Amino acid sequence: INNLFEFDDTTAGDIMTHRTDIAAVEIEADITDIVNLAIEEGVSRIPVYKEDLDNIKGIVYVKDLLKFIGQEIPKGEKIEYYVRDPLFVPETIPCGKLFEKMTETRIQLAIVVDEYGGTAGLVTLEDIVEELVGEIEDEYDEEEQIIKQIDADTFLFDGSCDIEDAEEALGIELIDGDYNTLAGFIINQLGSVPDENSKGVEVDYNGVRFTVCEVTDKRIDTIKAEIYDRTNNNN
Repeated sequence: INNLFEFDDTTAGDIMTHRTDIAAVEIEADITDIVNLAIEEGVSRIPVYKEDLDNIKGIVYVKDLLKFIGQEIPKGEKIEYYVRDPLFVPETIPCGKLFEKMTETRIQLAIVVDEYGGTAGLVTLEDIVEELVGEIEDEYDEEEQIIKQIDADTFLFDGSCDIEDAEEALGIELIDGDYNTLAGFIINQLGSVPDENSKGVEVDYNGVRFTVCEVTDKRIDTIKAEIYDRTNNNN
């Protein structure tokens, strides 16, 4: 019931898959490579762009390409022949309105655009439904542990962990800032964008020692948190 009341306050930008996590292909990509990418990522729809992700031309439905599995691709066959028109929406559109738009048009994937016209991320109809009724797992979903407790005082966090979930797990409050994830908190504390040399860097805050464990393409993937002083805990 609470989800119903909060639904109109939630926007596409709140629930979207960020552009850095989008599985997309160049319009000149080989059809076989696209099918392999879909299998690897476990997705049924893939955005197609020209030159860069800010220039999305449409969406390819993997089911349209299944006929090519195990077959030689006919000469002259191009991915652009299978690209469908994309649905572009602003980050600020409420999930309720987006749900209506997607169900009316029978489009299950929308490209989220930022205020400058660039690609901010994407939202699927499943994302919206999960926001309303809770997590949906289908036969293709892999269970992903965002928070893994090692022992009473040690946790492993995915960098994308929601800041409030991290606070609840650790029993502390983290400083407010212009970020929503634990990785964002770490970057804010470090004052710099992570790189390959950031692995092993530590941040001490409120009785917890955070260690950057994995970094990929300037993104913090994994963070270890060790509680060493529970007198600072707020719970």
